[in-house]
This record gives sequence, structure tokens and C-alpha cells, in this order.
Amino acid sequence: MIKRSTLKGQAYDYLKRSIMEESIKAGAIYSEQYFADLLGISRTPVREAILQLSHEGFVEILLNRGIVVREISKNEIRELFQLRTAIEGFCCKYAAENIDTESGGRLLALLQELIREEERRIASADVDPSDFMEHDTRFHLEIASFANNQQIIDIMSRLRSRINLIGIKTLYKPGRLEATLSEHKGIAASISRGDGMASYHAAEHHFNMAKKIILNSSVLNL
Repeated sequence: MIKRSTLKGQAYDYLKRSIMEESIKAGAIYSEQYFADLLGISRTPVREAILQLSHEGFVEILLNRGIVVREISKNEIRELFQLRTAIEGFCCKYAAENIDTESGGRLLALLQELIREEERRIASADVDPSDFMEHDTRFHLEIASFANNQQIIDIMSRLRSRINLIGIKTLYKPGRLEATLSEHKGIAASISRGDGMASYHAAEHHFNMAKKIILNSSVLNL
């Protein structure tokens, strides 16, 4: 049962998490009333949450039928990773080339703290990939934000939900959490050395590894 306050926001959070954890299945058709009954609220906040999820690319609204979680094609996955490499690779290179500034020092300290937090999460016996994903997201957003380019920030904000929907699936693969941590360390190390091209290639390697896992995964039913 969801509390009466901020019903739309809470319905959105529930639906989004359920989609990412695949308890709401891609390709299956659901009605607004189904979720309203499930959460114990009216259809209005559910409808508003669904509209937001539709805008972000998570679901499609089928006229007079309901909603369906979008199935992500292999081509869309390739395009997203190409875009991430182009944008975030540049951001890593930019950060490395400006790491000797005061703001560069703050960025490096943030990245090192995030890496330590990822290490603590992995060391936990009951590590949750969704929880780890939050730190993974911040690691990448801190680097992207350092470029101080509003266009980059806007693009990354629009893509973030779709990136996370794909990315969370890779983290359930045995050994991927540890590999992600190692790749983050490689990116941070290259940035700290001020090596722009090495930083770009470290980011490129990170994205290529994630892309390879997800394209070879059966969980997307591609």
C-alpha cells in the first residue's frame, strides 16, 4: 500500500524499479487499473507515472489496450554505447587534461571516494546490483559534469534511464561487479595521471565490455 503523499512519484519509483528488476516483463501488456489495484491508489497517479515512463522510453502506451514495457533492440544498444563512448570518452579525456586544477582535485577525490564505496558494497555478503548501480551512475555523472557543458549534461540526463535499464542487466552477471570496479579504477587512474588518450581508451574499454555482455545475454530476449 502506498501512502497518500506524492502518489505519482511513488508510483513512478515502483514501476521504474519493477521494470529494471524485470518483475514487470518486457512485451507483456498491463493496464493502469492493474497497477492501481496492486498499489492501492487511484488510476490518476498511475497514469501520470506511466506518461513519464513513456516519455523516458521505458514503456509504450497502447491505445485502448494498456501499456507494454519496451523491448530494447540490439541496434539501439549498439547506438547507446557508441554515444556513451563518444560523449563520456571525451569527458574522461577532458578531465585528465584539467586534473591539475582545483576543481580537478575535487573530482579526483570524489571518484576515489566512490571507488572506495563500490569496494565496500562488493565486500558485502548481500551486495545488491541495484544499489551498486547508484554508485556506478554517480561515478560517470561526476566525470560528465566536470566538463561544465550543459548540452552534455542534458543529453546524459535524457539517456540515463535507458542506460541504467541496460546497465543493471550486466551487473547481475557473475564477476561483473568486480570487473566494473576494476574498470572504474582504470579510468580514475588514467585521469589522475593527466593522460587524456589513456582516459578515453579506459572509458572505451569499460563500455565495450558492458556492451559485449549485454549483447550476448539471453535476458533481453533479443
